[in-house]
Amino acid sequence: MPPTPLVTVVSATWRRPNLLFNRCIPSVAAQTYQPIEHLIVVDGQDTALRGQLMALGYTLTPGSGRRLVECGQNHGGVGNVPRAAGAFLAAGDWLAYLDDDNEYLPGHVQAMMAEADRTGAALVCTAWRTSDGGVAGATPPGTNRTDASSLLHRADLLGVASWAPEVGYAADGALVDRWLAAGVTWSFLEEPTMIYHGARGGAPE
Repeated sequence: MPPTPLVTVVSATWRRPNLLFNRCIPSVAAQTYQPIEHLIVVDGQDTALRGQLMALGYTLTPGSGRRLVECGQNHGGVGNVPRAAGAFLAAGDWLAYLDDDNEYLPGHVQAMMAEADRTGAALVCTAWRTSDGGVAGATPPGTNRTDASSLLHRADLLGVASWAPEVGYAADGALVDRWLAAGVTWSFLEEPTMIYHGARGGAPE
């Protein structure tokens, strides 16, 4: 039997330690799928946050299941730059994303990987619950229908197109647009597997 593929979850964070430690990190730790590498990318330098993450077992050393990466420049929370840094350094065969203010339901990664295995898709997207109880996300995936935290993809798709330093909510879907234009196969889960908090997630602390 072939080994279970490693999934890297890339989490970009910027000045929101309460959300990171109380929402994002616990939801990754609660995933039923294993193995997972959780790679947290700190946007800019934050000595206090580095110490807090290291106390939880996050390390600067490659090969750890809990890994910390620091962007040398502060991009003010613009997610694509730290996402690109994390994706470049990820060890996983598959990559997923979880912003510091959002959270996965416990079966998120397992459901996404099962869908990829069932369909052979290189990209899997999911619907998501909103913090006010609604459901969002639609097909086909792409601009205005996709959030980065709803994506799982084969690592080699970054050779087709990668994160660009675009700004705004449409930037998440812009990468998906490029993948679909290149003929990348995709699948969509209608049952929400993550929770998107958006503006309710909170401003930088």
